[in-house]
Amino acid sequence: MENESVVSEEKIARLLSGKQMKKFAGIDGVLVGHGTKRFCSMSEPQSIRQDIRSISKAVVALCLGTDLIKQSTKLSLETRIWPFLCSRFPAARRADSRWNDVSLYHLLTHTTGHESGFLFSSDIANVASDDLMDYIFSRPIPFVPGTHFSYSNVGTFLIAAYLQELLQKDYVSIADESLFQPLGIVSYKWRQYGCYCAASTGLELSLSDLHLLTEIILNNGKIAGEQLVDANWVKMMCLRHVATPKGHKAPRFLSKDAYGLNLWAAANQVAFCDGADGQCMVVDIEKCLAVTIMAHSGSQQEANEFVQELLG
Repeated sequence: MENESVVSEEKIARLLSGKQMKKFAGIDGVLVGHGTKRFCSMSEPQSIRQDIRSISKAVVALCLGTDLIKQSTKLSLETRIWPFLCSRFPAARRADSRWNDVSLYHLLTHTTGHESGFLFSSDIANVASDDLMDYIFSRPIPFVPGTHFSYSNVGTFLIAAYLQELLQKDYVSIADESLFQPLGIVSYKWRQYGCYCAASTGLELSLSDLHLLTEIILNNGKIAGEQLVDANWVKMMCLRHVATPKGHKAPRFLSKDAYGLNLWAAANQVAFCDGADGQCMVVDIEKCLAVTIMAHSGSQQEANEFVQELLG
């Protein structure tokens, strides 16, 4: 019987063949890293950029574990950013007092205490960019931070704004110096909300460049033998920190029943992040696989089915 902890190269190549990929019409391209080898299936060149949507959150989390951020900020998961934001934004001074207990950990695990997530395109369509901080800090926090999960764009946006104000440098430049430049990523674009990076969404990357980030997670922060992101930080990202609502659909390998640090933490040492158009980055630590998917399907169904076939 085939060892379930191993995926053969023959299986990867077979699944990525043109005949097999025809049933995944909404998937534009897949890169699978297995050990030192890469396998690819593409309908467009690997260099074509796409908006990776919510996978942007995982990129922000990776940046926090780089030497540049660690040495210049001394941030920890216990750091509370609200006192500093109060010195920069009048709206923060009028906010719910529970903001005083919100830490970086709560922002990364989506447990700030808000009833539901917000700062999505649907709810900020009529909010001016200059009014976003007022919009964020006007929301009540009915739950004690750390006790209630609500998937949101707020936490990651505030992390980027915090770093921008703290380091007095726009966040995109921070991400470029700490992560993109060392990886050789030069073709990208990140949406702005006024003078701040959207952070939680809106990052455009090519399939090949996004796959570099997937491989960094799989390899505990290493790329080409160099430790770019702190190994312990990457491991923390992949841990199951918070149990998530039962309402999340839970396919076998991409279950959304637990959350790490800006990553979903599924069972069997699988961590992943997905985007609204069907994009996905998946690491299976046990099987030593890094999977990156670009798509335009508008849902996660095809990505889920592909990963099920690959890992099953």
